[in-house]
Amino acid sequence: TRNTRPASCPHCGEKQEQGLTRYEYIQPSGFAVDIRCNPHNDISKPQYIPVRDPLISMENADWLPLPNPALGRYRVSSHGFLFHRTDGLHGQGFALCLRCGRADSMLADGGLPKTFADENGQTVSHKRLRGGKNNDRETECPGSNEPWAIKPNLRIGSSTRTEILELQLKDSEGIPLDRTTAYSLNIALRRALAQHIGIEEREIGSAVISTRGIEDESAFSMYLYDTAQGGAGYVSQATHWLGDLFRNAREVVECPRNCDSACQGCLLTYDTQFHMDELDRKAVLSLLSEPYLTAFELPSHLSV
Repeated sequence: TRNTRPASCPHCGEKQEQGLTRYEYIQPSGFAVDIRCNPHNDISKPQYIPVRDPLISMENADWLPLPNPALGRYRVSSHGFLFHRTDGLHGQGFALCLRCGRADSMLADGGLPKTFADENGQTVSHKRLRGGKNNDRETECPGSNEPWAIKPNLRIGSSTRTEILELQLKDSEGIPLDRTTAYSLNIALRRALAQHIGIEEREIGSAVISTRGIEDESAFSMYLYDTAQGGAGYVSQATHWLGDLFRNAREVVECPRNCDSACQGCLLTYDTQFHMDELDRKAVLSLLSEPYLTAFELPSHLSV
């Protein structure tokens, strides 16, 4: 993130004309609803904003090979960067009134929501989210008549620094893991690490993001990070026990309920419920064969 619009990516140097995507975002100090809003308990009315995985950056973190380099590589940083955001109901961001703070999701076609515009896209007046600043009983927001006041395509987000571990794995044939296998394995490793340290799983976050491998091939990176801002020193310890953690991860996916893909007994948790289609314990079982697990251990003549 930058205070000014970047002309190119600070990592790869790609420019806007080459495909660089840039978004403006705001970090809110809080949230409020219209004071005239009537609460209800009709479960057919609420709209749920899609859950987005965080964007992750690990500046100046060096890659290290696994004990068997053919299986992949990893890196860890105590100053990793997380960006949590929401881009509205349709992925187009929000329209925000800079005068009163009222916001609503942009339409799927990129147009202003009906809160701020009519069917033809013309700006219409809206009421203040809360009372007038001078308590003068003003109801219409002055931003209705100021074109600059309605900010479109704005993301709502927050950035934090924390400790992050990134893994790029390949199967026994040297092929990068597919998304389902990578995500399922990442959740199993998170549980194994939490059990090993003796902490709650929610102390460790997880994400799987499409990226490039060591030979610039398409791959998926598995991320584990401390949810505590600034880091709590959890995920950095995982590098000392990789062999044990992968064996424990296999025990996690050996579901005691013998489910088809995922359940509360193995991979299904509060946060993984949003990724049900990407959970498959049997894919992890197929990957973590005994020869594969043995490859994470150093040969006896090299270990100390």
